[in-house]
Amino acid sequence: MVFDRFRQANLKLSPSKCSFFQPKVKYVGHIVSEEGVETDPEKVEQVMNWPTPKSPEEVCRFIGFVGYYRKFIRNFSQIAKPLTSIMPTSNIKKGKKKTKKQQQEAFQWTDKQETAFTTLKQHLSSAPILGYVDYSKPFELHTDASGQGLGAVLYQEQDGHQRVIAYASMR
Repeated sequence: MVFDRFRQANLKLSPSKCSFFQPKVKYVGHIVSEEGVETDPEKVEQVMNWPTPKSPEEVCRFIGFVGYYRKFIRNFSQIAKPLTSIMPTSNIKKGKKKTKKQQQEAFQWTDKQETAFTTLKQHLSSAPILGYVDYSKPFELHTDASGQGLGAVLYQEQDGHQRVIAYASMR
């Protein structure tokens, strides 16, 4: 049936690039299996070995990398807030962008940034396996909002228990 669908869509498969009957498949930084979707251990190892940022640009690179996995980390934006507050775009006031030299001079890595940095790394190293969406079943959305930010968790009952489908947050 799968091959028929490919034919109907006029898609061609290259046998040298195909793997069949695999229990797990690495796909775009994720591991996909019958259990669900999880983070790629190789990418998580890169995060765990990430050196402490020494400039606003290095903070941007770290947030960009771990931000790709934000759906695995509950309250991601709240945890990352001390880091995003020292990123270059956070330093724009009244339409005047600071130069790189001014940004570097204003850069301060405090205990708040260190805590956020290590917390994100810890959460990513123990990220949950997210469930697959089953559109034939209802969803349950839990939200929480305050003056500091917004958080949400999308659940679905699967196999008799609530499975996290995705986390979302913003500040």
